[in-house]
Amino acid sequence: NNIISAFGKYGTDIRQQYYVQYPSNKNINSPIVVLVHGGAWFSGPNPDNVQGWGGGFTTNAPDNFVKNLLDNGFVVVTTLYRLSRLGITDAEMNSNPIILQDQINDIDAAIVHVRTNFPSCLGLNANSIQVLGESAGAHLALMWAYTKTTIPSAYIKSVIGMYAPTNMQQYGNFL
Repeated sequence: NNIISAFGKYGTDIRQQYYVQYPSNKNINSPIVVLVHGGAWFSGPNPDNVQGWGGGFTTNAPDNFVKNLLDNGFVVVTTLYRLSRLGITDAEMNSNPIILQDQINDIDAAIVHVRTNFPSCLGLNANSIQVLGESAGAHLALMWAYTKTTIPSAYIKSVIGMYAPTNMQQYGNFL
């Protein structure tokens, strides 16, 4: 039930978009948190429904994570990314070419878009960005941090993975 203040697209795919929520005390120096949703790499928020993802960050509760960030002065950017093997039937899933690296590239493109466009479009200097992922999103956030050598550390202040699968062999055996 947090109000969406702005909407952005960082690519041409319907999932390459993000929602921005402002704290009540937003100013030019408000820190930014880029949230990366979970969903086992193949599920996530419906891009046609801006009410949020039913788990993790945006559960409809008085103390939801996004609300707490907003109450503490953070601008919250909830980013979507292309899903792997998205589809209902086997044929739909097998026709989807999205792989893990594409998802990591989406996270990178979203963060670059935020950094590049927020100063002129939203009046935010984007000099303090935290990246926070949950579950599969945490894995993607960590992989982004470990593999993208173009990360200007001057504006990325932290990368946090909440309950990230990190032992993929063990996870594969579990599945």
